[in-house]
Amino acid sequence: MPLLIVVILSLARVGFLSESEDAWSNKLEDSIRKSLYEMKRFKILRAEATKELSDSSREFILDYLNLDYLIIGNLEGVEADIKVYPDIYDSLHGGYKRVAIAEMYYELKIYQRDRKEPSWVRFVGTAEEEWQQIEDAEKTAFRELKSKIDDFLRKHFALRARITDVKGRLVKIGLGRDDGVRRGMVFVASGKRGYGFFRIVEVDDTARGYLFKGASRLRRGYPVRECPHGVSFLYLDIGYVQFRTEMDDSIEHPYGIFGSLRIGRRFQLSVDGGLGFGHIFYPSIGLSLAPLSYIGEDFAFGPWVSGDLIFAFQRWRSDDGGLLLGDSTGTANGFGATAQVGAIFRYDLGRFHIVSTAGYPFATTISYWNYSKDVGGEKQSEEVPHDYLTVGRFRFKDFILKIGFGYNFEIY
Repeated sequence: MPLLIVVILSLARVGFLSESEDAWSNKLEDSIRKSLYEMKRFKILRAEATKELSDSSREFILDYLNLDYLIIGNLEGVEADIKVYPDIYDSLHGGYKRVAIAEMYYELKIYQRDRKEPSWVRFVGTAEEEWQQIEDAEKTAFRELKSKIDDFLRKHFALRARITDVKGRLVKIGLGRDDGVRRGMVFVASGKRGYGFFRIVEVDDTARGYLFKGASRLRRGYPVRECPHGVSFLYLDIGYVQFRTEMDDSIEHPYGIFGSLRIGRRFQLSVDGGLGFGHIFYPSIGLSLAPLSYIGEDFAFGPWVSGDLIFAFQRWRSDDGGLLLGDSTGTANGFGATAQVGAIFRYDLGRFHIVSTAGYPFATTISYWNYSKDVGGEKQSEEVPHDYLTVGRFRFKDFILKIGFGYNFEIY
């Protein structure tokens, strides 16, 4: 297996050597070569095909080829077999359930100049397919293994530098085009005053980026590191919600609590959940969307739309001794949906935030209530007459107001 010599442009020289020689190892070597090339900062210098060099000590290879890093890859094994589940019957094919499983094990050792011990990482790719498709299971396990190695290399060889100048929202760093910096790359900087993110907008001998988060916290000399996969902003919040509802012929103002996980900074997708209290208990779950604008970097606002499924519950009681429904009391279930159109406001306080939404609901009326009971081991549902209920007709009306607080975090 040839020793592949690559260079992280002007930053570091890296060699890659595979200790295993088979079809899967060759595919992984090609994958690693492609991964390094796609990172836009590696270029292949040459491939040393000398067997004596490959058999030499790792320290000798580092010195002889003037490498900063030497990566040794080894495919430890590939296992593929048919697994039988004796406790699961496969009615489609007859007999016990059988599946094809495959596992691949790959080891990377990274030797670094002037370090005595290498760092060591082990990757495992696994897959499960229909029992006749062992080859497909192997291919799926290979893709998972390749993805894990690719992700590791991108993070391990992420570009690092320091801020050389800060003017407002413009940041200058001590790397440029020859170091592999490209427009659109995202970097994170951190120091005593906090952290911030910027996107590269100009590149020549040095690179300049635009700060989109943390402008007031960054200073000259702070270390920066590339975010190989960009950065995803997440906002987790919980709070109080106030409703205006129509219950039969009266207007009520019940309350509740809500929780949301919001993803994105400019275009925000949210998974929402809530609990409403009062004469009726009504959990809800839904999704919401909000394109956001910013005043500064901490105050966000914009239009907001959401859709929710409503599951309503209330106690019922009859005075007929269970003649109609078989029981004299129980829990009635109702189901509905609501869509909201409104606005969202959020103010960030470092790692925390305050959030508020106000929306007008377009809601279905929950007027059908059923009662489920077990009869002879089977579930049966009966409609509950409105005379047995505290509330016969229920729907959201006029407004739904939420206010809460939460925590900000990033994935990069």
